[in-house]
Amino acid sequence: MTQKSHTEIVTTSKLLSSQRRVHALLTLREAGSPMTIPVLAYETALREVDSPSDVTDEHLDQVELALRHVHLPKLEEFEVIRYGADGRRISLADDIEAIESVIEATFSR
Repeated sequence: MTQKSHTEIVTTSKLLSSQRRVHALLTLREAGSPMTIPVLAYETALREVDSPSDVTDEHLDQVELALRHVHLPKLEEFEVIRYGADGRRISLADDIEAIESVIEATFSR
C-alpha cells in the first residue's frame, strides 16, 4: 500500500465516521446541485428519523448547528465540499473519487 492510498483510506474513514456527515454527503450527492445549509440540514434531519413528522424544530436546530460548526468545516478542510460564490450554497467537490467509491459500495440501493 502506498503512502497516498493509506492517507486516502484514513481520511475517508475519518470523514465517514459520523452518521450525520454521511447523511449530509448522501443528501448532497443525490441533490446533484448546490444546497443552502438550512435545506441541507432539513434533508439530513429527514434521514435521521422514521417519519417527516418526527423532525422537530429542536432536532432541526441541532442538525443545522452540528453541520455548520462540525461537519461542514471538516468536509471543507478535506476538500469534499465547496461553497458557492455567494458563500451560502454547498455542493460536493468535483474530485472525491475515494469517498464516492466508499459511498457507492456502502449505500447503493
